[in-house]
Amino acid sequence: MPLNVGSIAIVGFNADGNDNLAFVSLTDIPAGETIYFEDNEWNGTGFADTNESAFSWTSTTSIAAGTIVQIDNIGTGTISTNTGTVTTPVTGRGSNRGLAAGDEVLYAYQGAPGAPTTFITAVANGGFNTTTNGLLTGTGLTAGTTALDLSTVDDDADVGAYNGARSGQTSFSAYLTLINNAANWQTQDGTGDQSIDGVSPDVPFSANAFTLGAGGGGNPTVNLSVSATTASEAGQTVITVTATASSAVTGDQTVNVGATGTGITVGDYTFSAGTITIPNGATTGSVTFTVVDDAIAEGTETALLTISNPSAGVTLGGTTSQSIAIADNDAAQSGVLQKVGGFTSANGAEIPAFDPGSDRLFTVAGSTIEILSVSNTGGFLNAWLHASRRHQCCSQQCCG
Repeated sequence: MPLNVGSIAIVGFNADGNDNLAFVSLTDIPAGETIYFEDNEWNGTGFADTNESAFSWTSTTSIAAGTIVQIDNIGTGTISTNTGTVTTPVTGRGSNRGLAAGDEVLYAYQGAPGAPTTFITAVANGGFNTTTNGLLTGTGLTAGTTALDLSTVDDDADVGAYNGARSGQTSFSAYLTLINNAANWQTQDGTGDQSIDGVSPDVPFSANAFTLGAGGGGNPTVNLSVSATTASEAGQTVITVTATASSAVTGDQTVNVGATGTGITVGDYTFSAGTITIPNGATTGSVTFTVVDDAIAEGTETALLTISNPSAGVTLGGTTSQSIAIADNDAAQSGVLQKVGGFTSANGAEIPAFDPGSDRLFTVAGSTIEILSVSNTGGFLNAWLHASRRHQCCSQQCCG
């Protein structure tokens, strides 16, 4: 099965001594796949000449994603690899051997020698900006993502090695931007053979494999976002609530969504659904959160939206909650009840209660207990107390 752009990434480059290269497989590579490595200059439409060199590497067994492939003695001696087979020179691509310590570009591609059908990656130690070195134009590669430009940190680096993270990502493709960021590399650029001088980086390059984060076993991570963080009762604001996966999901995947907050009750909002579904092959799923225009003076409240209970194919990421400030449009007035809070009870009650110490009234609607403050309590409170005593008396069968 042919490889694609970004199927491998260079993790070690040495133009000193015998010349060495190391790359990591970021997808499983089936047995029998051949990758050509060539440092002749690509001018945007083809290789301009064949006065430099090329070598080929072939997988003889299936190579698991995350595996490091080392290729040694590219310049002198017997070229070798730690897995698969490697051959130099490549017929028709020049008889010179070795990697240059300046203005060098090495391309990795599939297809036929000198006739790429897919460029997989590339590395430059002097930039991709001239036809003298070699271009990325027409390759489908992008520096910093699928190609590496070491000149951004060390122009004409002789030797370099990736020294960033090799674990913790939730997909192997997520390593591409880390590996192809030259800031995550150690380099040397001086006289003599710096690949064996005891100062990092030296050869042999690390063979430590890349692995996925233990938190999800490779599952995409899901984070929560909202289309707005402020809302109003007057506008009955509708907010889009989105769950975004770090990569396309396999099979429909879900997370639950809910709202909490001081004074927030189910009468303050509606969700279009209590579950967000990310369809198979997609990275996002959404529901709507709509503010309800009630008739209770509440003041500004803050709803905390949270996702939870991910399905088997996804893992919660670092952002699972978002806050939404809801502006009230009901002014508090003297002599009326003002809602100051509420909560949901598993067991509802029948009789409301009044706390004279705080002037707060507790009423019951289904399983929801509303907490209200009472102002200008004179006539209202006497009437309420009379009704309450009558209710209590009747409950004891003492009224006529």
